[in-house]
Amino acid sequence: MEKREDLNSILPFLPLFLRSSTLFWPSPALEALKALALGPAVSRVRSGRVLFDAILDLRDSLGLSSRELAPRTASGYALFFDEVFFFQNPILMLLLCL
Repeated sequence: MEKREDLNSILPFLPLFLRSSTLFWPSPALEALKALALGPAVSRVRSGRVLFDAILDLRDSLGLSSRELAPRTASGYALFFDEVFFFQNPILMLLLCL
């Protein structure tokens, strides 16, 4: 893994830690990511605002400050999720309405 320049270039920006040549997410972040990966029934992410809140919670669990985000970041996530991503994915739209 040490020979992967592409990976090594991004590692300083990720809150991962290396153990026995394997990268790991910290436990709180891993749990949050697993919940998000299981979809809206588990994560309760059904809108861009809730997605942004989930991202803030994830950042908090990693010790990252929300003050570093641009003031309109929440609006950007809401726009992307609610108007672009959501309506272009009819299967996701059906899942979120269940």
